[in-house]
Amino acid sequence: MGESILEGLVSAAEEDKEGNPANLADAIFENGRVIAGALRLLGNADAATPLGALEAHGLAVKEAGERIGNGLESIAEALADLAAAIREQRAAGRGAD
Repeated sequence: MGESILEGLVSAAEEDKEGNPANLADAIFENGRVIAGALRLLGNADAATPLGALEAHGLAVKEAGERIGNGLESIAEALADLAAAIREQRAAGRGAD
């Protein structure tokens, strides 16, 4: 039975680097290697860069997060200033009574 399974997985249509018939696992491994190589070369606008696509995307996400964080800090400061102004206005109103 093992021989039958092995024969079913080996194909003359697939060859290893030496030109010998290869099996399905070899073909899947080779496809994965080629895809990984392509991902390493893929950059912005299909430009080949040392920074791979996944790393470039990660950097873009990090930079976007920093800009969002800076914006949220500005909003928090504005709200704190508004709260302080409201407290001052209320305190001034109580003193006038």
